[in-house]
Formats: sequence, structure tokens, C-alpha cells
Amino acid sequence: MNTDRTEQPAALYSVEYGQDGPPIVLLHGLGGASSAWEAVARSLSPRKVIVPDLLGFGRSPRSNSAYSIEEHLDALLRLVRNKGLQNERFDLAGHSMGAILAAAFASRHQDLVRGLALAGLPIYRSREQALERSKELGILARWILGESPMAKIMCQLMCLLRPGLIMAAPYFLPGLPPNVARDAFRHDTASFFGSLQNVVLGDRLDGILDSLSQRPVLVIHGESDKIAPFELVQRLPKKYPGWRYEFVANGGHLMPIKQPELVAQLLRDIPG
Repeated sequence: MNTDRTEQPAALYSVEYGQDGPPIVLLHGLGGASSAWEAVARSLSPRKVIVPDLLGFGRSPRSNSAYSIEEHLDALLRLVRNKGLQNERFDLAGHSMGAILAAAFASRHQDLVRGLALAGLPIYRSREQALERSKELGILARWILGESPMAKIMCQLMCLLRPGLIMAAPYFLPGLPPNVARDAFRHDTASFFGSLQNVVLGDRLDGILDSLSQRPVLVIHGESDKIAPFELVQRLPKKYPGWRYEFVANGGHLMPIKQPELVAQLLRDIPG
């Protein structure tokens, strides 16, 4: 396993596993970091796996920006070029917010992406439903999610207390592996709320998915997902019949963390 931070502006921290090709890049969700994919990445070894911390999350740099989709994609493209992946097509998989970014990257750079997998894709009827469903992540999410001044104050307070919260994270989030729990506090107010507003709550997902309608896509979704409603993802096969769907009866939203072997097995056969 190697870690790397390039010298280019807004360079993303990343972790690498294995050496065999074709490479696969894994993108985490909102409030997470590369550790969310660690168990999956290890299961995919000896295949070459690259897992970045997205812009503003984990150990990647913070940015004085709005954390728009474009800014996230630009940072990912710099990572791809730094890793030399512009010279070979690679597979790309994303979870939750990472699934939105993976779809957007594949739409923009179809010449670079061989296979695409979208896990826990968050599709909502409205901003209100998105915020309500996201609060199912637990008590911390209920404290900080929302568009009220109090939510931002709580998030800012948590950022100020970050060193202590990182140490105590396994006690706050006992259902997660300790490293994943600690990384859940490695972001700031701007990166969290900017990405929430501009990526998760944005209005561009339909257009992004439509642009991918003629290419093979693997959709992985838990039928028990309380964060990204399964009933809305369930409608995708009618709209995009050429895609491959793996709906998991006992799967929740955090399948890459809770069921890594199953997710890794599905990712070994990404259509491309």
C-alpha cells in the first residue's frame, strides 16, 4: 500500500493497493474518506486500486472554493494525470456522493473511463427528502445536516473540536471500523456543506445519467438503503435498460463498509 500527495495545486491524497491492471479508482461518499473503501480495495488486490480522499475530505487539502462538481472533477483529473492513467483506460466506481462524481467524471471523460459502477446512488424527489434521508446516518448527522444556521454552527463547533473528536470517534460511531469513524471528522464546514449543496443536492444528476445511457454501467444498491431510497433507484432499469443492476436484498447504504466482499465481487466484473 502506498500513499501519495502530488505537488500540483489542490492535489488529492490517495492510497494505492496492488499492481495488476486494469486499474480501478474508487470514490467515497460525503463526509467519508478513502478508508471507507479499504476493505473492498484489499479484497480486489492484487489488482491495482487507487482510492483518493476527495477534495476537502480526509487528508486531502481544503479549498477556498464552492466545492462544485467541476472543482471536484478537476481535482480528480489532476490525480488521474499524476498517476499516468490518462494513457490507459481505467475502471471507476463511486459510492453515494462518490457515485455522482464518478458518473459526472465518466460523462466528461468517456475516453478515459473503461467501466463505471455506481453504488448507493443518491436519487431524491426533493432537497427536503435528501436532507431527511441523510439524517438516518445517525445522531451526528441529525445535528449537522440541514440548512439552518444552527446546523452550520454545530458543524463549525465539531471542526474546532476535531482533534478530540477524531480520537473519540470510535465511541461516537461504534458501528464503523475505527479508522472509518475517525476519518468521518476529517473535513471542514466549507467542504461538507459545499459538497452537500453542489453535488448531492444539485439538480444535474438526471442530465449526467442521460449522457451515459448508451454505455455499460453497473448499478449496485441495497434494497434496505435508508439514505438513498431504493424505490427511486428501482425505476432506473426502465429508463436505462442497457445497464446492469445488482440489487441486494439485505444491503443498506454502507455496503462498501458493511459488505466489502460482496461489493468487491461485483466490482471484479464491471462491464466495460
